[in-house]
Amino acid sequence: MVLALVLVGFALWRAVPRSSMGRALVLETRLAALQGSELAEYVDAVGVAATDLRPAGRVMLRGRSRIAVAEHGYIAAGARVRVVAADGIKLVVKEQGT
Repeated sequence: MVLALVLVGFALWRAVPRSSMGRALVLETRLAALQGSELAEYVDAVGVAATDLRPAGRVMLRGRSRIAVAEHGYIAAGARVRVVAADGIKLVVKEQGT
């Protein structure tokens, strides 16, 4: 009886994520990896802080709003920023000219 329950549990564990209902319930882990690799193209790009970065906020780069973190301290909205790194799903920026 216990063996039958284990086998049924294993079969469900393997089959449910592949079903249409299972795909709706299971989080795709590839999303963050794809977004992170997409952000790497912004390194060295220059943009404008759309919000205050204290240290996190949003920047406008190439016509798109992106999540960013100030490398050091505070950056006021409207300041020109340069991307110095892509870290996971966010960009690391510093104020242009500093």
